[in-house]
Amino acid sequence: MSEASQLRQRRPAGKDEGGGISVEYELEELELERKRIELELESIQLKEKEMALKRRKAAKEATGGFDVLTETDKKLAEQDLKERRKLLQRIKDMQDDGTKKTQYKLLLLVVLFPLISLAVIMPIFRFMYEEKILPNPCQGICDLTPDLLAKMPKGCVPENPQRVFFMDIPTTGAKLFSPPLNLLKNVKEWELVNLRSWRDAVYAAPVYLSPASRTAYNDAEYEVIYRKNVGNLINSLVPHRRLFFGSTYVHDDNITSKSNHNETVRYITLIREPLARLQEQFEADREHDQQKGKSKFVTNLNFEECLHVSVCRTSHQFSRWCNLQTRYFCGWGKDCLYDKNLNATEAMLKKALHNIDTLFLAVGIFEDFDLSHKLLETLLPTYFQGLGEELKSSGGAGKAPEQPKHLKQEMMRYCWADMALYEHVKKKLAQQAKSCKLTR
Repeated sequence: MSEASQLRQRRPAGKDEGGGISVEYELEELELERKRIELELESIQLKEKEMALKRRKAAKEATGGFDVLTETDKKLAEQDLKERRKLLQRIKDMQDDGTKKTQYKLLLLVVLFPLISLAVIMPIFRFMYEEKILPNPCQGICDLTPDLLAKMPKGCVPENPQRVFFMDIPTTGAKLFSPPLNLLKNVKEWELVNLRSWRDAVYAAPVYLSPASRTAYNDAEYEVIYRKNVGNLINSLVPHRRLFFGSTYVHDDNITSKSNHNETVRYITLIREPLARLQEQFEADREHDQQKGKSKFVTNLNFEECLHVSVCRTSHQFSRWCNLQTRYFCGWGKDCLYDKNLNATEAMLKKALHNIDTLFLAVGIFEDFDLSHKLLETLLPTYFQGLGEELKSSGGAGKAPEQPKHLKQEMMRYCWADMALYEHVKKKLAQQAKSCKLTR
């Protein structure tokens, strides 16, 4: 019998004032019922613990005393850790390989790409800008034999230099030789090399530097770069003869260069009456300015009108351009610089005349074009034999317009050096022509 039942039997059977069971007994009965439920719950929990202990004991006996679930979990954890380590190592190796590949790619990009670009671009540029010598046998006079030299008049000595430098002075008519030269180079088996124009040697000449390099180099440094490049080209050793053609000054410093392996350079050129040359250049420069949209009020003036306007003469730098031929013959160095008024100097003229007498094999004159090209044919037959025929087929030179005397007198103070040089060349041309029996 439970405690609650015993209490219920001991309880006196009385009624309250209302004729029912008293409240106190009801409360006591509820308290006893609560304790009964708590005892039953404790009994159930103890029973469950007992069953759990029995199951664990049976499991240990069946597995030799090991905790199956714990050992399995450890093995799975260790296996998972190994897999994770392998995966991390694989990812690390892939990253290392990727870094090495990136480094190799950068190395290829920095080193090999420029080399490959040069290997591709250089042949293209050579094909576009360098005249190739054709494998055709030389025709006509290809060498100066003793018999040929014996037939020449006394005082007229032809030459066969390894290199010839044809100095192209602007608006002198030298460009008329360009088509015949392109034909003769294949007949006489020599190479035609077109040189880059010097920045100050022609009007609005391009500067062959990148925008970044233009800010990095001043004018003096750019001059050194230009002269070095041209000098290296002239001094390069090749198994055949070369003719250089370009608008640049005399490179007299290369004549005695230790890197000169091709014997010597012989210069030739064509000059023109200074005032006529300046007038043609003035018209060409004015047309150039109009095409480029340069707004100068003086561009509407013709040559004679500009001559009488001080602002126009200054704007077009008459003193400088009217003595351009003297500047070409003088070459480089402090003696060949213009004065503060952009006019020629006595030192410039003196050096120019010296170079004409020592470096130039022949200097022709536009106003005596036929005699000039005949002299070239006579003195350089291995280069220019047949030049007269080619010039006739290409049109030759037109008659130069006669300049008014008053213009020559007014321009004497601007073109004095070129005028003195022109008279010197006229006398030398006449002497050479007479020695070679080209004139009487």
